[in-house]
Parts: sequence; structure tokens; C-alpha cells
Amino acid sequence: MMRQLCMPSLRFALSGVVAYVAIGMILGCSEVEIIIQHVPVRGKVQVDGQPVPSGTVSFRPDAERGNQSMEQPAGMLQEDGRYKLFSANQEGAPPGWYRVLIIADNFRVVDPPTSPVWPEFPEGYLPKALVNQRYLYFHQTDLLVEVKENQDPDEYVLRLNP
Repeated sequence: MMRQLCMPSLRFALSGVVAYVAIGMILGCSEVEIIIQHVPVRGKVQVDGQPVPSGTVSFRPDAERGNQSMEQPAGMLQEDGRYKLFSANQEGAPPGWYRVLIIADNFRVVDPPTSPVWPEFPEGYLPKALVNQRYLYFHQTDLLVEVKENQDPDEYVLRLNP
């Protein structure tokens, strides 16, 4: 009699384990990995032929021109005006049209701060914008760039109007 009571409970436990493993396999196999192609994008930012020595460059997808990407590739400006875009933890940007935003000023962090009342700037040193403010806003920027496959990644030179 004891044997009959144990068998059904053992079968029930095994069927629960099998169901749990099967559900885990189904859920594990149902993950879809989406691979988005990224094209290398490097270049320079210039105002009146001079490099913009600090700031950030942000490419924002232009849906009006067909770019439906959710990624917003960005990069830091180097002292010689060069930048390299990164998006989704990888180098480059998905192909398509972008509006370009640039945030650049001459602000430098003074370490340690020169005053206990921070931010107080050293004498004669006030932050100054290095680019026109229209490059700060998506609907005001006149910089439009198409990222293409098989294009020299260094050809993305951004010549800004003062």
C-alpha cells in the first residue's frame, strides 16, 4: 500500500520538472537577437576652417528622410576637431539620414576648484560657445548627413556656419 502512494507523487514531481524544463527551453529559444548594421563614421568638425577643440557630436535619426532608427550615435571631439561615432556599444552608426547636433564650448573643469563656491571660474575665464546655438536643437540645425555603406569613414567632415 505504501508503494502505491509513493508512485503517483513521484510521477507528479517528475512531470513538474519536465514541464519546467520544457517551458525554460521554449522561453530560452524564443529570444530573437536583432543585429543592426553599423557603418564606421569618423571625421572633423570645423568652424571657418578651424577645428572645434572640445565638445560632443550627436547624430539624430531624421525620420522625415526615412531613418526610423532608434539609435543616436555620438562621439567626443578631440583637440584637433576629430570625432568617432559610437552607438549601441559599438563603433559606427546605422546607415541613413541624420540631423547633427553639436555641443561645444571652451569650458574646462578646474581641478581642484579655485573657489569653495563652485562653479566660480578663474578670473577672465567664462564659458563661451564654440558653435552657433542652432546646432544645439534638432529642428534648427542645418547639418544633414547621410551615413552610407562603403563610404570612406573619414569623409564625414562637418563644416559649420558661424
